Amino acid sequence: MKTIVAVSGVANAGKSSALQALLDALKKVGWNEQDLTPRKNDLNKVYLLNLNGKCIGLNFCGDSAELVRFGLEILAKAEVIICATRPGYVNDIIDAVLTGSLRGNPLPTVIREYNVIEASIYAVRCNRSIGVLGLPVTRMSEKERQKQKLPQVTQGLTTNGTDLNDLWAENMLNLIIHLL
Repeated sequence: MKTIVAVSGVANAGKSSALQALLDALKKVGWNEQDLTPRKNDLNKVYLLNLNGKCIGLNFCGDSAELVRFGLEILAKAEVIICATRPGYVNDIIDAVLTGSLRGNPLPTVIREYNVIEASIYAVRCNRSIGVLGLPVTRMSEKERQKQKLPQVTQGLTTNGTDLNDLWAENMLNLIIHLL
């Protein structure tokens, strides 16, 4: 089933970090990567991955409708496309599937064959982290955090060592397997 998984989140929510964890997980289980990023050292990465005749795409380009369109154009032959996007662009992706164009710019006709799933990364709601829909959680003192027994979060790790990006990547990998 051809599917676009739109990983929605506000700026600096960690979408690219989660997609990087997914790319690493895919490579560990044997997927061969082809880097289609147009410029070296560009943060807007695009990858096509192949394994046993199956093809998936990863699009880190989600900060504007133009970048989303760019990624969808390049990855239009993939059976599953995982793309970062801002919350406002999910409807643009749905419109692209329904109409074959994104904001008036035509896309390869194959885009109309895709289903769309909206997803988000995992976010911990506690001190110094991003909360629901990317809204900053009210800052509290370290003493108050400990009193409420909230875990401390540093770069996607909780104090018990759980890496949320790795966990998200593992679950996304399972979804990809079911979609293929």
